[in-house]
Amino acid sequence: AVRERPDADGDRMELICNSCNGHLGHIFRGEKWGFPPPHERHCVNSRSLVFEKKEGGRRLDDPERLAEEAAAVEQGEEGEEGDYVESGYDKWLRHKAEEEQRAEAEAEAARRAAAAAAAH
Repeated sequence: AVRERPDADGDRMELICNSCNGHLGHIFRGEKWGFPPPHERHCVNSRSLVFEKKEGGRRLDDPERLAEEAAAVEQGEEGEEGDYVESGYDKWLRHKAEEEQRAEAEAEAARRAAAAAAAH
């Protein structure tokens, strides 16, 4: 079992093993870019984990799995052929670009307001 406690930096929660009180990693909450609800990212040290091989499992770089995923992207998950399925990283990139555009628009509006105020 695992418990959480606030980390010394106050920005994240530390994951602690209930059995040995060892540090397992951290949990980050409120990261809405690319993470579905509950908007959490778990960063667990791999040395804390036990990796067990299971029969029937496939490697992440399995050519068959990669071909199946590529075909799914080309066909779209539920839509027409050629639809694009957005990945979490793509969503994050889009979110960052939208944030930058919004910040630029706000800065431009502030510059215009300042120029208009100075003109009067």
